[in-house]
Amino acid sequence: MQTRIAILWPQGSGYLNAAINAAVDGGAQVLYSCFVPHPVSPYTRLDEGRREGVRVIQWQPDQIDESLLQAEVAQFAPDIMIVSGWHIPQYMRICRAMAGRTLRLLAMDNQWEARLKQIGGSVLSRVMITPYFDRAFVPGERQFQFARRLGFSDSQILDGLFTCDPAFFEAGETRDPARGDGFVFVGRLAPEKGLDTLLAAYRMYRQHAADAWPLHIYGAGTLDDANVPGVHVHGFLEPDELPATMARHRALIMPSRREPWCVALQEAAAVGLPILCTTSCGAAPHLVKNGFNGYKFAADDPAMLAAAMQALTDTDDAGIVAMSRASRALGAQYHPSLWLRNLTDALRWSGARQTASRPVSTSSAALGEATI
Repeated sequence: MQTRIAILWPQGSGYLNAAINAAVDGGAQVLYSCFVPHPVSPYTRLDEGRREGVRVIQWQPDQIDESLLQAEVAQFAPDIMIVSGWHIPQYMRICRAMAGRTLRLLAMDNQWEARLKQIGGSVLSRVMITPYFDRAFVPGERQFQFARRLGFSDSQILDGLFTCDPAFFEAGETRDPARGDGFVFVGRLAPEKGLDTLLAAYRMYRQHAADAWPLHIYGAGTLDDANVPGVHVHGFLEPDELPATMARHRALIMPSRREPWCVALQEAAAVGLPILCTTSCGAAPHLVKNGFNGYKFAADDPAMLAAAMQALTDTDDAGIVAMSRASRALGAQYHPSLWLRNLTDALRWSGARQTASRPVSTSSAALGEATI
């Protein structure tokens, strides 16, 4: 018996395609609901990157046909339903309707920051969030702590939400770490990404570095004041272009002010890039260790970032190669094969008592041999 997985998501992405493909390769059937691509991330080739046989339903934002989607989900009869966040009311009502009929997973990448809104929300969540879900599905420790504060017990929180395409790992096996073309940033060109800090830091770095590396910036949007010697601004990249593009460069910089997780850190680590990132990145504790495979710095601190850039530039080829290997070792945590194993093991170990009492498939095919 094949495992049936329903995924209710806002917008598609390359990393979500990687998860869906891993599920299909593991023998699962997948129903996938999402919005059409947003202009901020104008994907045009996501459908080409998914396995055949996935039932895909796309909507214009705020135009979900709730009755149709609920009927589709009910007919599909998923063993597991993975829902992104709690901000789409139609998805939440479908979660409520599917209570007792599937294992409902709340996919969340929010990190606990002790903001007033989060503190208030952690009180209200007992009524407004946790009753709609059976488990929380998170990518890392900061998100784990937030899920606990929302009211999920440790046994109700699954780790390993995000993965990335196998092409990143394959690119990491063949690239020469010491011959990459300078620093690279990949992401939206938005204020929260800290690009003003990056450009200010690069100016400082370039003034003092004897042999400054170039800086390449990829992403959708506009970038003010980018006319800086050594800075090359490129356009938006489709997911299938990212592995080879990252592999051409020598180190990733992620200067974000706020970044719930940052899948780009996973992808860069899988490729084998040394990483410079802010401590604001939710993935930083898992993927960046100072001096081992990169450096962390405070957000909005161009001097600290410039110093980190200089430290990496001063590292000899052998040191860069060692950092590259270290990044690949840390990135291996997020290989699609482990994503599958983490989820099925967590369902078996932490959910056995709860799932045994609900009318969803608990056969070895659903929770063991067949994988999500």
